[in-house]
Amino acid sequence: MLRKLDGSKTYVIGHVAGVKPCGGFAVFFVYLEGKAKKSIVVWDIAKQAFKFLSTDYDDPAFTAWLNTKKSFGSQMFGTLTDCGFMEPTTDNGSQAATCPGITPGLTDIWTFVESNVGSNRIDVWHWDFNSKKWTRGYIGGVQPLSPASMTCPVNIPDSPISVAGYRLHWTWDKTLSTNMDTSVWSQSTDTEFVFYGPLGLLSGFSGHGTANGGYGGINAGDETYIPDWSAWGYYPFDKEYYGSSLWGLFDEKIIVDCYMIQFCSVEVVTTYDPYLGAQYTYTFSARQVHVQAQALFCQEGSKGYNWVAAGRNSTLESELVSAVQLAYGLNSIANNVINKGYISIGLYR
Repeated sequence: MLRKLDGSKTYVIGHVAGVKPCGGFAVFFVYLEGKAKKSIVVWDIAKQAFKFLSTDYDDPAFTAWLNTKKSFGSQMFGTLTDCGFMEPTTDNGSQAATCPGITPGLTDIWTFVESNVGSNRIDVWHWDFNSKKWTRGYIGGVQPLSPASMTCPVNIPDSPISVAGYRLHWTWDKTLSTNMDTSVWSQSTDTEFVFYGPLGLLSGFSGHGTANGGYGGINAGDETYIPDWSAWGYYPFDKEYYGSSLWGLFDEKIIVDCYMIQFCSVEVVTTYDPYLGAQYTYTFSARQVHVQAQALFCQEGSKGYNWVAAGRNSTLESELVSAVQLAYGLNSIANNVINKGYISIGLYR
């Protein structure tokens, strides 16, 4: 309120349409490890709209705009920590990883189911605590352990959860038919991966495989899977197949966070050559990118704000997926290849 010195007039200063959020922009930077080019997305937190859609970091309009801004905010998450591998207590069973304080519902469980329908055969699986691998009797082969979950403390004061992170639920079902008398076997395998982030379910992947052969080896097979987590354990062509990223910033009234996973699956067709043995043909799928993201203005303050219940911003998420794919395009990387990378966040005014 302003008043003239003689008291003759009073002016009231304020917002015509109410209090407006303080200005702030969330800049999402997409980096690919070892690559020169990166992409960006800029979200106007006050307007809840894009300032810049996915574009090259070197776009002159963006760099000119960024040079006028100052950064602010604190790290939303503490150091990511390997939450520990799953160590089942029985050959056929499941056990949750011991990750205290994880967001409710974000389970990390291996469910292993196997049935034998042939004669004269019992498959026995053993857990090796030293190598942290399952081994299967007789036919041979190694079942690699699924990736460990990652957890981290949440630095927002009075956050509704004290620990966040990302988790994986993996189900692997196999039916094996064997006959010792004729020395033949066949099997069918189904795998399902379900990915969870701080805001709940993110995405999933289902794989399937069939194979047959004799006790000397495989004769034919066809399997689709994410290679590092395959029952067969192939690592062809020294490629990356899975990557993840978690980042967040906050201040007194703003919370911004982003979780990303990316992966490629592969189809492996196996044939048998009497002279060369088993022969493999690999077909890699298009890269999949999935994102959870928020850019919240908290009118009552970020302290104690239930950012988990606030939910995801699907509009922002879709554009961030485009930015990841753009970064691959800018670096001339084929669409069936994964590169280690992440989405980092900056807050600017």
